[in-house]
Amino acid sequence: KNTKNLKKLKSKQDIQITGQLLNDMFTYIDKINPDAFMPKKETFISKLFQKRQPNLQEVMSDYTRLKVRIDRLSIQLEHSQIQLLKDNELLEQLYKMNEDYFRHINKFIAACEWKLYELKNELLPELQQVATLSQDPLDEQAVRDLHMQIEWIDKRKYDLEISREIAIQSAPQIRMIQQTGQMVIEKIQSSVLTTIPVWQSQIAMI
Repeated sequence: KNTKNLKKLKSKQDIQITGQLLNDMFTYIDKINPDAFMPKKETFISKLFQKRQPNLQEVMSDYTRLKVRIDRLSIQLEHSQIQLLKDNELLEQLYKMNEDYFRHINKFIAACEWKLYELKNELLPELQQVATLSQDPLDEQAVRDLHMQIEWIDKRKYDLEISREIAIQSAPQIRMIQQTGQMVIEKIQSSVLTTIPVWQSQIAMI
């Protein structure tokens, strides 16, 4: 079941999408200038050479549209936060599974090394001596068979060592994705709980 859930993990994609949502939100927030709500005195000269300033109704209309967008983004960010928390839980499971795999694979490698030592240093010399003395084709075949067995185990040991190296490299990668996700989660919390309410309060006081 855990393996099936881990296949659904798309933490990097979730982080990228959430990062874009955060950028969009701050872009919308920056578009509202509180000073735009304050009435400005215009002289005759400024009326001639400056562009017409939007009136309060136009500014409020823009603010309302942006507020709707920001509210929607806030909801999307909260959903993204929930998904990132789920991803982090799955990543933790993946890390533990990778750690267990690393420990088990070490045992298999040790078993291969022990078997290779036994075959090369004990059984092979014995069979070679028998074949040399007997000159029997079947004894010679037994030596060749043992060489093939040693070669197969040695290859299997090499494959296990490659898998172990992948497991070693995967551990810091998993942690790095987790840390990045946690940073994004904290940024969402800061935005939803602090940045947006402060911005809304500033506008409300105008």
